[in-house]
Amino acid sequence: MRTRTLWIVLLMSAVALLGNALVSGCLPHQAAPEAVSVEAPAAQPAQPPEPLPFAVAAAKMPPQSPVRVAAPLPAPNPAPVVAIVFRELQETDDKAADEAANAQAIIEMVAEAIELTGGLADIVPAGKTVLLKPNLTNHRGGRYFPSMTTDVRVMAGVVEALKAHGDNKLIIAEGSGPPAFEMYPICGYDKLAEKHGIELVEMNTPDKFVTMQISREVFQAKPLPPAMPVSTGTHAIAQHPVAGAYMDADIVINVPCLKTHCLTGITVAMKNLYGLYPGTRQPWHDDVEANLADLARLRPTALVVVDGIVAMQGDGPLWGTPVKMNLIIAGRDMVAVDTVSAAVMGFDPKRVQHVQYAALQGLGVADLDKIVVVGTPIEQIKKTFADGHWSFALKCPKTDANIARLLKQQNSHPMGGWRGEERGKVVGWQTYWPAEDLPIDREKYPDVLNRGFGAAFNKWDDYIHFNVNYRALHREDIQPLKETMQAWIDANMETDMPTSMPTTFPGLSDDVKAFTEAWREQQKREREQQQQKQ
Repeated sequence: MRTRTLWIVLLMSAVALLGNALVSGCLPHQAAPEAVSVEAPAAQPAQPPEPLPFAVAAAKMPPQSPVRVAAPLPAPNPAPVVAIVFRELQETDDKAADEAANAQAIIEMVAEAIELTGGLADIVPAGKTVLLKPNLTNHRGGRYFPSMTTDVRVMAGVVEALKAHGDNKLIIAEGSGPPAFEMYPICGYDKLAEKHGIELVEMNTPDKFVTMQISREVFQAKPLPPAMPVSTGTHAIAQHPVAGAYMDADIVINVPCLKTHCLTGITVAMKNLYGLYPGTRQPWHDDVEANLADLARLRPTALVVVDGIVAMQGDGPLWGTPVKMNLIIAGRDMVAVDTVSAAVMGFDPKRVQHVQYAALQGLGVADLDKIVVVGTPIEQIKKTFADGHWSFALKCPKTDANIARLLKQQNSHPMGGWRGEERGKVVGWQTYWPAEDLPIDREKYPDVLNRGFGAAFNKWDDYIHFNVNYRALHREDIQPLKETMQAWIDANMETDMPTSMPTTFPGLSDDVKAFTEAWREQQKREREQQQQKQ
C-alpha cells in the first residue's frame, strides 16, 4: 500500500519528486436520514461476492466507531432539472474594479442558477443546520491556485442565497488533503465565515467519524464501450468510514469545482464526496467508481452548485491547467449534474463509470436525453478539455540484474530521478524515461499522448514498479497500451527470477536538479501557451 501511495504522489507531477505535493442529491429535501446503530455489520447476503478491496480498510477502523445502516434514498426525479448560467466576466486594466464587479456577478449567477432549479423554499426549511461541502483539495506552494479548489466567490453566492432565504445555521466542512484549517485561509474561506458567522469544520478527524453500512449492487468490472456496466445480480455489504458532521447535518449542499481527474476522468459532485473519508484515501482508490456510488447513496443531497468559473483540464485534480468557463451549473440530482458537467467538458457521460454506476443503482439520472437543461444550452458553452491524465502500473522482480539494466538504460537517457539511502545503503530509487523510449502506434492510437514512463523500487516489497503515463479523454482508451509496456518489460527485464535486495548500485547521473528546473520551465511554458489559446 505504501508503494502505491508513493507512486500516486510521484507520478502526478515531476515537480513532486523534490517537493511535498499532497495527493490528496439530488433529491427533494428530507431531514438527515434516520440511521440505525448496530454493534456489528449486518449478515452477509445470500450470494456473497468475492471479498471487496475496501474490506481491508474497513477492518482497520477503530472498533468503537459506531456502525449505522444507511437509510434508503427516495426515488430520483425521472426528469431532473439542471441549470447552466453563463456570463462574460469583466476584464479591464482596472484589476480592483474587475474584482469587485466579478464577485458581484458571480453571486448573481449563483442566485439565478438556484432559482432555475426550483429555488430553496422546498428543500431548506428554516431553522435547520445546512452543511456546505466545497472542494479544497490542495494548494500550490501555500497559495491559492484558480481551478484547483472551489472559488470562494461561488461559495459566497450560495451563502448569500441561503441568508436571503431564511435563518439557518451554516457550516462549511471539508476533509481535504492538507488540513482544512490550512486550506480555509489560503482559499479565503476564513473571511467569508467571519463575515457571515459560519462555522468552519475539519472533517478529516479520525475520532469524529461513523461507519456507514450499505448494500451495494455489484457490477462487472469496467466494461469497455459501447457496452454499459452489467449487474452481476448480487449485492455486497460495504462499510465506509465517513465524517460524522456530514451525516448529522439536517441539509447538505455540495459545492464542487469543475475539473478533470486522473482516477475518474472528471471530478465534480460525486468525486467531491471523497473528502468524507478521514485520513488517507488510498485504500479506497482500488474500487473508486463503486466507492463513489456508495458515498452518493449515504444520504440525500439537497442541492449541487458547481463552480465552473475557472475549470481545470488535463492533469487534474492538482497539476492541470486552468480554463476559463464563466459557468455555474446547479441541480438537485447529483448524478444528473455530473452528467451535464461531463458533457460540458467534452466527455461522453456514458463512459464516466462512477456516474453510470450510480444511475444504474437508482441514485440519479445519467442520460442527457432525460435531463431538462435550463438556462444556457450545453452546445453553446461546451469545450473539449485537454485530455485527462491516466496511469497504470506493471511490475517485475527486484533483482540485481534488473536494477543494473534499469540504471544502464537510465544513464543512456538521463531524465532525472530520485534515490533514498539509509546507513549508506540505497533502499529506494526512481527514474523517468522520455516518451520516445516507449513509442506508440500513432495510426492505432491517434488521440493518445504518451507522457513517458518511470520505474521505481523501495524497501517495502520485492518488485520494481513501472508506471506509464498517457493522456486520453477516457480511461479505457489507454487499456490496450498496457501491452506496449508489458512488451518492453518482457524484452528488457527478467520477469521470472527470484527477488533479492541489491547491496550496491551504479551511481545515478548528477543532473537531477537541472532536469527538474528544465521540467518546471517546460510545464510553465505549456500552461502559458494553453492559457493564451483560451
